[in-house]
Amino acid sequence: MKVLCTYCESEGGSALLYEKEPLDDPAITHGICDRHSRQLLEEIQAVFAQEPPSDRDRFPRLPMPLPVTCRTPQFPGTELRGIIRNLGPQGAMAEFPLKVAPGGQMTLFLQTWQETLEIQGQVVWTSGVGGRVQHGIAFLAPIEPGFLHGLGCGECREPRAA
Repeated sequence: MKVLCTYCESEGGSALLYEKEPLDDPAITHGICDRHSRQLLEEIQAVFAQEPPSDRDRFPRLPMPLPVTCRTPQFPGTELRGIIRNLGPQGAMAEFPLKVAPGGQMTLFLQTWQETLEIQGQVVWTSGVGGRVQHGIAFLAPIEPGFLHGLGCGECREPRAA
């Protein structure tokens, strides 16, 4: 299995971090390289150092493409799979195939390198884009800076294959 840096791949550069068992598995998974991990940590610290503006939908965010699943009372028994496009201490913007109405509650499940984290949120706005629906989500409780840095950084801490 090949492990690629998400950020290097999106920049079009060499993204292969290493290969891990099973070596004959053609699947690809993602992590983050040391350079982008340091850069991300600096950006996270800068975002959390900012004072939040009074306008609730204008909190600072980091571009951070992450897979996410969501459950919402609007679609009982359905797990929506999507991608988070940006993330900050107070909220996120995520794309899902279905529209969750503004005011709707969501439970987001984010996979970190250590565990699956559950975040409660409320949809603030929506916008249709190319067959997907963007959702502005306000978290019901702010998240801590360490939470953001833990997302996707585990692969860079594993030893590299020779």
